[in-house]
Amino acid sequence: MSCFIAQDSPLGLTSGWLTRGSAAELGGQPRRRIGNLIEPRLTGSSATGYAEEMLMLQRLLITRNDPILTVIRLILGAVFFAHGAQKMLGWFGGNGFSATMAFFTHNMGIPAVFAFLAIAAEFFGGLGLLAGLLGRVAAFGILCNMVVAIAVVRSHGFFMNWTGTHQGEGFEYHLLAIALCVTIIVKGSGALSIDRAVTGSRPTNVVEMGRSTNRTAKSA
Repeated sequence: MSCFIAQDSPLGLTSGWLTRGSAAELGGQPRRRIGNLIEPRLTGSSATGYAEEMLMLQRLLITRNDPILTVIRLILGAVFFAHGAQKMLGWFGGNGFSATMAFFTHNMGIPAVFAFLAIAAEFFGGLGLLAGLLGRVAAFGILCNMVVAIAVVRSHGFFMNWTGTHQGEGFEYHLLAIALCVTIIVKGSGALSIDRAVTGSRPTNVVEMGRSTNRTAKSA
């Protein structure tokens, strides 16, 4: 079982992913275990840094063991991984990276850096959602893509081009994707995710651990 641990060193606060056995071998004062996380005894600037790391970690990873979130995450991830793989790898009948970049930059006038970020958000965001790794970050990247896409296609109306009689697609699909992304951003990756496995089965206690450590650091 892996865990997150922070400890004092001559160079300041260090942190990393260690097994429970490795953590037990470290010297120093006893550490409190909460879920898969270990709280060290820290004071002063080390405690402040550790508290900030813990709060950032819990904001990104903490999630409930909710199967509904899993269904949302996997469907959203599968759809956007497929679209991202078309653009990045040329899979599923896609044009591949070079042709997609050329279309975005030359035909649509999108700067190269933003074109690359759009492709990466779909491909790596889809992978992240499928694995449940940094699900909130993955969902946020896809959400940004959908917001930009709405700005581009809004002139085509609301509905998809089901009959093939319009010049382009509407933005109803994008709104559905945004709603699913917001759900993941707010609630996390859910059950059967790497995020859930890392933070363990007691997310509320982990949140409180970060807050209490932060209060201790401020009073030190």
